[in-house]
Amino acid sequence: MFIPGIMGLRTLKDKTGFTLLEVMIASAILAMFLIPLLGAISGGIYNIEHTRNLQLARQLAITKLEELELTNIPEIPMDREGNFAPEHPDIYWQTKFSKRPELELLEM
Repeated sequence: MFIPGIMGLRTLKDKTGFTLLEVMIASAILAMFLIPLLGAISGGIYNIEHTRNLQLARQLAITKLEELELTNIPEIPMDREGNFAPEHPDIYWQTKFSKRPELELLEM
């Protein structure tokens, strides 16, 4: 197709811009870099959440152990269980008390 111009007839090839092929190649190159980047971001978010859960579990376990240190250990074997309500009702704990002959108290 010809477009009349000042210096005569010009073709569409003289216009500036990108061809469809150039846009498709640029999109493919961009996708090659963005897909792994999005995967890394997703993995990082998962790791942050997992670490947060581990820290919470550790803190709750320490709190429960400190609470158990303040109570008397029963003479008979006994199991206890519960949850960390009201703050964390979906997280459960369980303890098992049993006598261990190798850990008997020696009095002098």
